[in-house]
Amino acid sequence: MTELERILSQLHAQSFSAIPPNHELRQCGRQVALLAGQSVSPDELALVFSQKVVSFLFKTPLQIGREMYVSVLERLCHSFPKVAKEAVDWLLTSEDEVYLFF
Repeated sequence: MTELERILSQLHAQSFSAIPPNHELRQCGRQVALLAGQSVSPDELALVFSQKVVSFLFKTPLQIGREMYVSVLERLCHSFPKVAKEAVDWLLTSEDEVYLFF
């Protein structure tokens, strides 16, 4: 997550869709689900990652940051059904309106 934040802070793009498919930001985002899947406890690590992603999603002031975190969360949800259920619950019960922009 620290690496994603570092890369994000160095970007000048306004939209995640403007980032090329092979850019290190996208590669780093893809690695999150891969790392969780290689863990001894993949579901638990994926939940920890997704909690961090949602936290960063609500904290980032940048549109590109929100788009990137949604992309990472989407990847985790597709790879780990337990994450999908929890993430939906978090977003539905959140009082923060940042997710309404997607």
